[in-house]
Amino acid sequence: MTDIKLPELGEGISSVEISDVLVKTGDNIKLDDPLIVVETEKASMEIPSTSSGIVNKIYVDKGGSISPGDIIISISGDTVKTPESENITKDNNVTIERQDSVTIDTSSINKTETLIHTEIPSTSTPLGKPVLASPSVRRFARELGCDLKQVHGTGPKGRI
Repeated sequence: MTDIKLPELGEGISSVEISDVLVKTGDNIKLDDPLIVVETEKASMEIPSTSSGIVNKIYVDKGGSISPGDIIISISGDTVKTPESENITKDNNVTIERQDSVTIDTSSINKTETLIHTEIPSTSTPLGKPVLASPSVRRFARELGCDLKQVHGTGPKGRI
């Protein structure tokens, strides 16, 4: 039998309240399964199991108080075999046939191509109206070789 004790939870924590007991006598537990939920002044946390086995005895109750080092539960090292944990091997004869070639009848496929031509409306600035752009934008457009009359501004009053 193995006793699982409450570990040190932090500096200055001498006692915690048990808000929930998550296991019962006879349960099959694994390493790191949550056993109890404890509350400190600042937080609530689950206390995990430090070993695997079957729960023999529970030493704590919900609503009780426990200190670091106190025994939470006793477990026996034997685990109950469940269908999930048993390795079941079955002799399955599986035959896989390989198909060497695939034939696709393409005579029924209609190939039609449609070209759609759409004209994009001109977004250029009307003749005689000055382009609204800051000096830095004008300089950048010159460096790129971009005609600002062909750019549609999205700012106030069409500003670029």
